[in-house]
Amino acid sequence: MTHIGYHESQTLCPACDIGPFIRNHYFTGKLMLERDFSDETRFHIEKLRHHHQRLHGWGVVCGLKVKQHSLEQCRDRFICIEAGTAIDCCGHEIFVREEECVDITVLEAIKALKKKESEDPQSRRPHTLQVCIRYRECPTEEIPVLYDECGCDDTKCAPNRILESYDIDVIVDPPPPPDSPHAPQLAWNNNVTLLADVSRIALHEAGDRLYMLVGDDVYQVETTTPIVGPNFHLAAKGLELAVSDDGKHLFVVTEPPTGSPTNLRQLVVLKTSDMTQVRALDIANSVNSDIRLAIASDKRLIVLVGKPGDVLIWTVAKLTGTPAPPAPITVKLATTLQDLAVASDAKHAYAVGTGSTKVIKLVNLTGAGSLGTDITVLPATAKATGIAVVRSTGADLLAIIDHDGKTLYLVRPDPVNPNASQVFPVVSLDNSPVGLAISTGGNWAYVLERDTAAPEKSFVQAVDLFRLSQSQAVTAGKSLQVGDASQQIVVSESGALLYVPYLGATANVFDGGVAKIEIKNLACEDLLWEHLNGCPHCDVPNCVVLATIKDYRVGDRIDDGKIDNRAGRRLLPSTQVLTELIECLRDHGPGGVGKQGPPGIQGIQGPPGVGERGLAGPAGPGLEEGLTQIVALSWRHNKQSPLRPITDLAGANIGEGIIIGLSNPVSIPNETEESAADHVFQVLVQHDLLIEDEPRLGRRGVICRCPVQGRILPVKPNTLTGLITSAQQTTSPAKGLAFVFRGDIAERIRAGFDLEQRPIELWVRLRGDFVLDDVVDPATGLTVHRAVDAEFVRAELPTGDRPIGSKFGIQGGLFESWFQIRHG
Repeated sequence: MTHIGYHESQTLCPACDIGPFIRNHYFTGKLMLERDFSDETRFHIEKLRHHHQRLHGWGVVCGLKVKQHSLEQCRDRFICIEAGTAIDCCGHEIFVREEECVDITVLEAIKALKKKESEDPQSRRPHTLQVCIRYRECPTEEIPVLYDECGCDDTKCAPNRILESYDIDVIVDPPPPPDSPHAPQLAWNNNVTLLADVSRIALHEAGDRLYMLVGDDVYQVETTTPIVGPNFHLAAKGLELAVSDDGKHLFVVTEPPTGSPTNLRQLVVLKTSDMTQVRALDIANSVNSDIRLAIASDKRLIVLVGKPGDVLIWTVAKLTGTPAPPAPITVKLATTLQDLAVASDAKHAYAVGTGSTKVIKLVNLTGAGSLGTDITVLPATAKATGIAVVRSTGADLLAIIDHDGKTLYLVRPDPVNPNASQVFPVVSLDNSPVGLAISTGGNWAYVLERDTAAPEKSFVQAVDLFRLSQSQAVTAGKSLQVGDASQQIVVSESGALLYVPYLGATANVFDGGVAKIEIKNLACEDLLWEHLNGCPHCDVPNCVVLATIKDYRVGDRIDDGKIDNRAGRRLLPSTQVLTELIECLRDHGPGGVGKQGPPGIQGIQGPPGVGERGLAGPAGPGLEEGLTQIVALSWRHNKQSPLRPITDLAGANIGEGIIIGLSNPVSIPNETEESAADHVFQVLVQHDLLIEDEPRLGRRGVICRCPVQGRILPVKPNTLTGLITSAQQTTSPAKGLAFVFRGDIAERIRAGFDLEQRPIELWVRLRGDFVLDDVVDPATGLTVHRAVDAEFVRAELPTGDRPIGSKFGIQGGLFESWFQIRHG
């Protein structure tokens, strides 16, 4: 590549270590040699490098945007870099004066990749490229050397200047970036106790208790000391464990007791005060099934029976009290599931498993419980195997792990339309995930993983859910190896500890336990004191990343859509940019939702209420709930819009017109098609625009609008992104009304302009008092006819809903809107 017109030779960059600063000392009569001038130059260069490195750091200061080549035929080889400035880690200033286009196929990394793929076609696969820029010194202006043996060729010359330039390069499949300084640091320093082969645990932090399943025994341990309290011996091996919110009861799932005629798994209820059994119940349809337990915030126990896909709902008070509890509420999901999580408000539960692959099963926990609408927003390749609810002061999110895909998904469920739920960028994990825990406040997910090549080896990785919820690309933190064959991961409410029970190596019966992992989160103010650990430095100049190109194959076209100028780029904003940012935050606030803070302490119990709740009063005069409303139009209010095609019952074209969509079927009683156009559904136009030789009243300062002749038809609207694009005639009552222009009026309107050559404006009116809906009253089962709520409040168009989605309205009213006919 060429930066300037002359490149005689190249000098490698000096070492990045900065030596002591030594200045020239000048005095009269001093003999000046080459060394003196070189030292003078070096002093200023290293001073500036030191200033950049220590005071500013490194990264892209401004510009240097990577973009596609302007010529489409060149995009399989060239990329272009705009002018800009960067600083590398050694403090070198990289200055690009003007846009430059680079042929990446001549770069060594791409040439090596091309050679490898030509020798081994099976190795051809997508790669990730990082486009970077590197500091370079170029000697130039060769001049003769009079008194030196050094020279070039026979002319004995040396460079008169050193040009501070740059090289453009690419990094193929770069290593993952280092952990953020804000990422939690995990350290496994000790175990909870000396107990071995712990399979499941339940933590009650308020009571300083940890409950552990070891074979067919349940132990309790103080979390502040390694003291083991009383234990309980089960009738069969324990499989799952949960503790009530008040810490007074344990719920244990066991294998069928010896000699069980049903071969069903059992739910055992224990009192934690003395570790005695309250009762044991058979779990229906649980033969050889995985079981998961969850305690809802409304003090209900939710049980997932995985193999048939049943969700059982018990009230904790009835399970732990007398007499024996009634049968649980059962919701049948009819598929094999592996994990379940309950929403913060205890109104919904979410279940996933191999039987539903990419589907998230939604369970309605209110009332008698029911199966909700499946959430199917995960990618087609996803196989959800674990789920957890991310709780914060905002709406719940769902963290989902995919064992085979080694990935984590974050989903924001939509309570109204589940399949409009949002999926955030996917996070790749180092190993196959088997467990998941979410920190208090929902900032971090801690994922328990197993090595697929050596299944007993277990690891924990942290994932930044806060950044992920901002739709930013997130790389999972560094893996921490924990005990072999780890079974579960639990995070303390304080967010300071992780507990991981593990069985240990198969060859060693006594090496299991519960790993106690400390979580160190670096507070933001602590970053200011990180300088105590030394100054930033590097050994060799780095190639400053400008952009990332994913899924690249040799010979691919590189368009702007494939170039991500944010991924991998490290910013070094100027003080001016930082000042503008601070001023913006000062004047306009942070502009978004801040990071989740820690939960507040529990408030004291308030005094009891005074008096009893009175009876509900009657509905207010005039306001009614659930009235039929306008929900869609075929035009944009006060904008240019075309007339829409309307077809008859057989699909043949009737003509063009305008259409109104409603939330329920409606009719216009006692009106013909023509009289409805005269009285109820009117389209008005300035009367002199369609009449030839008619004096223009607009010239006299008068505007007169008159109804256009046409007919009103009941139709079925076709809606796209909130706008009706066409309609087909149907029988009354119908969810749409269409105004069809008579004869050639539509063509004359569509082709016409006013005196100033502006498009003709149509004025639309619908008198809601004369349009009745056809709705069945759920209380009586009778069909009622109420006038539609036609009023548009505050011109909130085109949806027709009332402000802020109010469900109350008034029958009747006048709807008015206007628009201009769009031509062509």
